[in-house]
Amino acid sequence: MVAVWGGLVALLPRLSPWVVGAVVLAWCVAVESFQLSGWPLRWAGEWPPIVLVFGTVFDPRDLLVYAVTASLVTVVDVVVRRSLNRRQG
Repeated sequence: MVAVWGGLVALLPRLSPWVVGAVVLAWCVAVESFQLSGWPLRWAGEWPPIVLVFGTVFDPRDLLVYAVTASLVTVVDVVVRRSLNRRQG
């Protein structure tokens, strides 16, 4: 999750932290939902490193963890950016 956030911020630094948080959460929910298809588990048998991107099996508790983590990362991003803007301006 934080890797997706970091990638977005690095590629699109002017993007609002709230948009970044929403995109990250949507990505995580999409990946978790994709696990319901069974494809990530099959792919993991063929090439184990794929687990690092797609995981293997759906766990609904992960959705709550993603929502909480995305919220925390977004709030920290907002606070840090505001702090930096105050120091620069």
